[in-house]
Amino acid sequence: MVSLSALCLTAQSTQPTGDLSQIFLPLMILVAFVIAGGIIITLLRRKLTDPESSSKGQQPFTLQELRDMHGRGQLTDEEFEQARDAMIKELSGTSDEHLSEKESETTPGNSA
Repeated sequence: MVSLSALCLTAQSTQPTGDLSQIFLPLMILVAFVIAGGIIITLLRRKLTDPESSSKGQQPFTLQELRDMHGRGQLTDEEFEQARDAMIKELSGTSDEHLSEKESETTPGNSA
């Protein structure tokens, strides 16, 4: 029969000689970097692909640019009015009174 001390001796010789704590800390640091990197990539992708954040507060044209394009004949009367109305409608939430005053001042044929 095999003695108990012989079994313990063979069990000790088959275990790895490295300490598990030497691997644990670098492994946890690596896992933390992977998680942090994933969070950063997810936030960047959301910011770059969010249609609201890219167009929020930015108009493709200013009202003056629309007027200039209309004056050069690049826009018909109907296209100009549609673009102007859409722009005013989008911006109307910020200052309705200010926009209506500006439009009444700049409308041709207004005798005010």
